[in-house]
Amino acid sequence: MLSEELLYELWLSVLCKHDPVLIYRCIGKFGTPAEIYGMAKNPIKKHKLKGIRDAVGFDPSMDKAKRLAEECERRGIRMIGISDPDYPKRLFYIDCPPRILYCKGELPPIDDLVCITIVGSRKCPESIRRLTRNIARDLAGAGVLVISGMAIGGDTSAHYGALEAGHKTVAVLAGSVDMIYPKENENLYHRILENGAILSERPPGTVGEGSFYNERNRILAGLSNGTLVVSGSAHSGTRITARWAIESNRDIFVIPGNPTEKMSFVPNDLLLAGATPVVTADDILGTYKVVYEKLLQNGIRMKKAPPQIPEIPPHKPLNEGGTKWEKPVLEKIFEDFEGKNRTVLKYLYDHEGRAHIDEIAAGCDMRIPELNSTLMLLQMKSAVKKEAGGMYVMVNKRK
Repeated sequence: MLSEELLYELWLSVLCKHDPVLIYRCIGKFGTPAEIYGMAKNPIKKHKLKGIRDAVGFDPSMDKAKRLAEECERRGIRMIGISDPDYPKRLFYIDCPPRILYCKGELPPIDDLVCITIVGSRKCPESIRRLTRNIARDLAGAGVLVISGMAIGGDTSAHYGALEAGHKTVAVLAGSVDMIYPKENENLYHRILENGAILSERPPGTVGEGSFYNERNRILAGLSNGTLVVSGSAHSGTRITARWAIESNRDIFVIPGNPTEKMSFVPNDLLLAGATPVVTADDILGTYKVVYEKLLQNGIRMKKAPPQIPEIPPHKPLNEGGTKWEKPVLEKIFEDFEGKNRTVLKYLYDHEGRAHIDEIAAGCDMRIPELNSTLMLLQMKSAVKKEAGGMYVMVNKRK
């Protein structure tokens, strides 16, 4: 049954359009969600909301919050409020802890386990993916709960490695827990639901895009004792997760990479900054075996017979038509544009015509709201097209 406290949390979340920063701005200025609701219901005190009313679409009605709760129940999604006994206490110490976690599957007792977040780029080399899977399998075999983001590449390898050891695993998504992304990981999605949990701070039906990925990364880092970075280019989301881990005072581990390989940039950069190099799971376990022996034993007791897990497939060399994939030959359409439009298109051109919005923002030194406007204009000019998950692709033709 939905508690009154959680209902107030839902109401404020709906009021703030589920924006974690805006939610905390309201709480910091006006008090708890219940107190804010009391102010909203009191005509005498409504003036105190001046300055944020338009920004949050002020509405004192509980109808939307109740409909959201009903939708979660219908879809089998559990809502874990920040005051719920099952809410992971580690998240209390991150920036803007999610006030509500939406969960599918069975959430392991995070605070009673040693947890390691493993993150890597979507273009993670096959050799690193195999090593990542082996490390995740051995970590899980020793009782560690592996957490990742279910993306293609390093994340997928981490989840499969944990499942292969018979342990549970947790995926944290940028979109809602009922939206399977990427579609290629539909099988993995259902495996995780059978052997762990999928979490998000976004309500049902939300597609992950833009700043949602950066916000998701703070949760990935905050849930764990440490983060293992296996690959990542200079402007990848992997680097953002590592930054969140450092700011949350978590341990940082890296798989060292070939210095001439661009996907080794983030691990090698962190290595120079003092991160712990990892080649086997023991390089991580050595940090925790003595201090957290009891928590590791808790993890070992959770293990069961591992499910049948497929081998890691190589990166697909074929496209949908069955022909051999080749690096696209891109036209320099950026030459037809000026200013920010040209900057964004030039970045896409230099990165094989396709990049995530977080990578574009970092590479072009643009804030997300400014970049969203630019990308919208470029879409209207048929210069780029948007794909699911915050990916943008340069249209390879002049208009």
